[in-house]
Amino acid sequence: MMKINKPKVSLKMLKAGAASLCIIVTFLLGLLGVFNYYRYDEILRRTVKNNTRLSMLEKDAKELGDFIQRFREERDRFAKVLFSDKDISSFLDKIAEFANKTEVTVMSMKTQRFQDVKIPEEDIVGKAYLVGKKDFKNEEEAKKLTLASLPMDMVIEGEFDRAIDFLLSLEKYRQLLTLTNVEIKRRTYPVLVCSFTLRIYSLKQLDEIVK
Repeated sequence: MMKINKPKVSLKMLKAGAASLCIIVTFLLGLLGVFNYYRYDEILRRTVKNNTRLSMLEKDAKELGDFIQRFREERDRFAKVLFSDKDISSFLDKIAEFANKTEVTVMSMKTQRFQDVKIPEEDIVGKAYLVGKKDFKNEEEAKKLTLASLPMDMVIEGEFDRAIDFLLSLEKYRQLLTLTNVEIKRRTYPVLVCSFTLRIYSLKQLDEIVK
């Protein structure tokens, strides 16, 4: 009968194998740890970035909300100083009242047609006006509306201080108007003749104004 020799495994070889296995396991665990660290670091950086972006978006949203609120309030204030058709008739009566009160004579008053007023969008009034137009439920109706001015060429006669009082009465009127092209000429002392252009402002349909 043939005898089979079994390979002998020494304790030294077992220790070496176990050490090698431990080194391999340690290396693999180290790689896994490094991978998890970099993955955690990437997720952390991404989270911080997203949180920062979210904070900026929330800040922008708040500023936008404040901006819209501020200009809606400005729009409402602006709308109150515009003339309606009814206000225009009332204002013409006020002119006669101011003239009578300041003791000046209105020699002539020539009313022209409404004219379109161009408002820069970056101007605060322009922003308020544009925000106001966006509030119309009917978009087509909003597109047909524009800010317009009605020029009135006027000539008055009276003493200097009386004429100034009359002009101040107009300028202090509660609704929006402007005085331009003011010229004062002497007639017979102390009477003077004052000519100027008075403009009042209103929202009008495009087909009602001069291009």
